[in-house]
Amino acid sequence: MELLTIKTIINRNTTADPKEISLSFEQCSELPRIILSETETTDLQAFFNAIFDYILTYEKLLQFQLSDTTKDLFNEVAEDIIMQLNSEISQSEQNFEEFIQLKKK
Repeated sequence: MELLTIKTIINRNTTADPKEISLSFEQCSELPRIILSETETTDLQAFFNAIFDYILTYEKLLQFQLSDTTKDLFNEVAEDIIMQLNSEISQSEQNFEEFIQLKKK
């Protein structure tokens, strides 16, 4: 399955009230941003659903690559999230291929 690398950016909007730190995905407008400064996780659920839909629709696996040089807590959290996402997607490749085959029937 083709692999599409998605450049991931940390947006640090510290002038907003309340301050908002989020991950956004440059080449993929279908993916919602993940708000790192919130304690709620509903954005993560929407994000995972969007990944699933994207892979099934375009038949391409996604690989996320963090483009951020600021070494702070949000960078560490983003690196952990991206590492976990890439691992989960890679491990699920066979399952995605099976879903795509079922979709075509």
